[in-house]
Amino acid sequence: MRSDNGPQYDSAEFSHFAKEWGFKHVTSSPRFPQSNGEVERGVRTVKNLLQKAEDPAKGLLAYRSTPLACKFSPAQLLMGRKLRNSVPMFHTELNPHWPDLEKLHARESESKLKQQSNFNLRHKATPLTPLEPGTEVHVRNLDRPGVVVKAAETPCSYEVKTPISTVRRNRVHLTPMPEQRENQPVPAEDKIAAPVQADQPKLKMNSQAAPATPLLANRPKRLLKPSLKVRENLGLI
Repeated sequence: MRSDNGPQYDSAEFSHFAKEWGFKHVTSSPRFPQSNGEVERGVRTVKNLLQKAEDPAKGLLAYRSTPLACKFSPAQLLMGRKLRNSVPMFHTELNPHWPDLEKLHARESESKLKQQSNFNLRHKATPLTPLEPGTEVHVRNLDRPGVVVKAAETPCSYEVKTPISTVRRNRVHLTPMPEQRENQPVPAEDKIAAPVQADQPKLKMNSQAAPATPLLANRPKRLLKPSLKVRENLGLI
């Protein structure tokens, strides 16, 4: 089960319920609703449906009995049969008939991978590099520095220790700090001796290879011809 970090899902009672019924509960990254986009889009669809429908029950019935892009309605995917609604249908259409879920899952996975590749290609999106424990980062939404403690159990999330507390944030919120170079002191003898030794052979090469006349003197000069208006003003015409 995948959800956000609401208090109804973050409580000890819900954790005990998940352990008792044997399912895994995964939460999205805090302050990053895009990681839970499928649920957010479903909530938006139901909200629009309830606002526009005169009868909420009929609106929900129409939504549950309408075929999706996979050619099956939500009721067929959940219960294995169609629902009777206001659209006339033959009685045999109401007989239970489960779709081939294995082929359906494979087709849906292939479609999602294709959409992901097209989106990444269109927006030139690339995966972010993983962060190692101890990396100094800047937490964007908190606008304060922090240090990565470890990778969280949830995908693409890290536990970061800030000056105030330890928080869990998505990789998008974490910007690695630039590496600080250590300024090592250079002895005074090296500062004086190194340039002299390095410049001596260069001076010899330059003195031997320097020509007697500069090369720029042999270049043809550009002929500047005054315009017609200038010649008229000077009385040359």
